[in-house]
Amino acid sequence: MGISPAVATCIAGDASIVCNWTPNYDSVKYAVSYKLSTSSNWTLVSNKVTATTYTITGLTNDTEYNVCIQSYNGHSWTSTDHYSTV
Repeated sequence: MGISPAVATCIAGDASIVCNWTPNYDSVKYAVSYKLSTSSNWTLVSNKVTATTYTITGLTNDTEYNVCIQSYNGHSWTSTDHYSTV
């Protein structure tokens, strides 16, 4: 299992969150998920991201979210243990 990329920046916008991360050397794609900070259930936004930036839309302003970027190395996904709070 690879190491999740570090979320370099995760910035709240108008009903959105913009995330940028440093790529892993062995990653072929990324998955972007979010959840309310009080929830235990993740919502997968996309698991076909090949860029190192992604905008999550349709969120509620003034609400705290956790955002997780998982990487896929062609064999397995990293866990959701590491995430950013926005």
